Amino acid sequence: MVVRGLSGRVAILTSDIAFTVMHLNPSEIDHVWFGLMCGVAYANSGKLLAPIAMHVLNNCIVIYVQLLAATVVTESFNVASC
Repeated sequence: MVVRGLSGRVAILTSDIAFTVMHLNPSEIDHVWFGLMCGVAYANSGKLLAPIAMHVLNNCIVIYVQLLAATVVTESFNVASC
């Protein structure tokens, strides 16, 4: 946790706020929920590896979806130009 000496819930919320702010778009609710899930995963496991693995998996999924969307858009333009 980022904050030591606080209760578990306060520490998770404080870390979540820091996670959201670090991603530079606090208006997106998904960052808030993801930060909370990572905080809970850390609190339950006691290991930093759990939220790190969640973050890596999330980033891989986002990259895959973006590449898939780019491929679909590119193919759409290729069909339209025929």
